[in-house]
Amino acid sequence: MVNLAIERLIVPQDRMTQTPPRRVLLINPNTTQSMTDTMVAQLAARAPAGTQIRAITASFGHPVIATRVAYAVAAHAALDAYAKFREPHDVMILGCFGDPGLEALREVAPVPVVALAEASFRAAQALGQPFAVLTAGPAWKPMLEERLALHPARGLCLGVHALPGTGLDFAGHAPSAVEILNHAAQQLAAAGAGSIILGGAALAGLASRLTARTCFIDCLDAALTQALEAAGG
Repeated sequence: MVNLAIERLIVPQDRMTQTPPRRVLLINPNTTQSMTDTMVAQLAARAPAGTQIRAITASFGHPVIATRVAYAVAAHAALDAYAKFREPHDVMILGCFGDPGLEALREVAPVPVVALAEASFRAAQALGQPFAVLTAGPAWKPMLEERLALHPARGLCLGVHALPGTGLDFAGHAPSAVEILNHAAQQLAAAGAGSIILGGAALAGLASRLTARTCFIDCLDAALTQALEAAGG
């Protein structure tokens, strides 16, 4: 049986003073509802007062996007999820670092569409210093390199470092996972990375727990910043 896509609406009770509110739609193109909930919580905690965070989870596909096949399916799933969403919104965030279906969503959506990887590359470019991408899943390395090759920030990138496992292995922010991430970040900083993109929704919120002497770019933060700018705020 095919499950229906699930919607969430979270409006922080102490953040309802702004009129009109900015309505952000988050699309999670994998099928893991807990990942959607985590991203919504992160966005709601960081968004300005009055921001409404709506979210929808893919109704088919893979629980984690870690291969080219899963990536291709995720693009279709993201389009399907958007077609099922009927609530008004001002801007959309595609919640997968790698941006599956981004160009297609921009073709059909009447609102701005922001994606985690593209927004992170833009943030790194704005800093104007060498940066590295730190993510989970070896299969992501060539896929992200291909995305990066299309972005003006490519000349500043020192490389993509993909840790073993998948994003789900880091989603719980276990101490052991943080230690692995921190060790990799220290190595990248020592190699000259003035900033490090934490690539993947599972890594969102971890920057404060890392000790590497560099500037961390949280991909969800970067996307939210760009989304609010696009929505006029």
